[in-house]
Amino acid sequence: MSRRAVVRFGVAAAALAIGCGGSGPTSPLPSADLDEDGLADLEEEALLEQFQPVWDFDESETLFPISLAEWAGLGERIEDTVGSESAPYSDIESLLAAVQALPEGIMVTVEEPYGGLPPCGGGAPCNDAPVFVDAIPVGFSLNGRDDLVWLQYWLFYQYDLKQALPGSQVRSQHHGDWEHVCVLVSLDDLGDRDAAPVSLHYHAHGGLEVHDGASAWHEDDVGAFHPRVYVEAGGHASYRDAGVTLLGPHEGGRIDPDGLSHPLVFLRPHATNRSDPADEILGGFRGRWGQTDGDTGESPIGPLQFNQPCDHDWTETPGLSDWLPACST
Repeated sequence: MSRRAVVRFGVAAAALAIGCGGSGPTSPLPSADLDEDGLADLEEEALLEQFQPVWDFDESETLFPISLAEWAGLGERIEDTVGSESAPYSDIESLLAAVQALPEGIMVTVEEPYGGLPPCGGGAPCNDAPVFVDAIPVGFSLNGRDDLVWLQYWLFYQYDLKQALPGSQVRSQHHGDWEHVCVLVSLDDLGDRDAAPVSLHYHAHGGLEVHDGASAWHEDDVGAFHPRVYVEAGGHASYRDAGVTLLGPHEGGRIDPDGLSHPLVFLRPHATNRSDPADEILGGFRGRWGQTDGDTGESPIGPLQFNQPCDHDWTETPGLSDWLPACST
């Protein structure tokens, strides 16, 4: 075995022990590539740990990320698209059964927004909601860097509570809010804690900002380049810099000092030794993650672009448009 392979395996094993714990899928074999994307699963997990962002929530935020188990506990039923058939659910197991019965349905959940708890690190009570992740090798080079891999990091919120635009009473609110950040890295940097990402994509309201670096980095023993992400209050869009948009503030102030402790849960179903109810729900459900809020919003489908590069608006990355199909929000 080469020295490079030894280093990679060691880092991957350490990252898996830190990040997954008992909250995610069990570890694959060292040589496993269960999603068949050409990148060993342990290397995927190590990269995802090495570059995992830290999310800074605004002081005014009242709606925080939750787990699928919390979401399921708030549930009522999944209906087919015409409302003639439904399957009830109240926990993760019955939600999985309902998703399998009506994979194209609409998920109906409790009407009132559920705030969840702030991330841990700032005192109790708190909640280390999982980060849903995927790692996808791509076939292009950028800025002289090769062997590139897209890392996707998704957070899940029970409700999106955007502000109304000036002069309008309409707020595009909805249940089931998926938000994500994409980090482009080189596989050659796996295990090098001082290596920076190649590019960062901050996704907000169907568009994105592309940057070479973060406005602030956080470091730990695994990596010195964990990008800081400012989260828009209520709407949960992701930004590189603190500020205020027409839809809400993202000044920060509720940075999670322990922001790297959130367990990683993969977005795609794996073989038996990686199977997990959350994976199966995420991989199997093509319906809507929560009922719409009248005419003011439509609940997103969720992170469906498994094993695909991640981008919203390819026009902001000219020259790469053939490689970067749009992701669902």
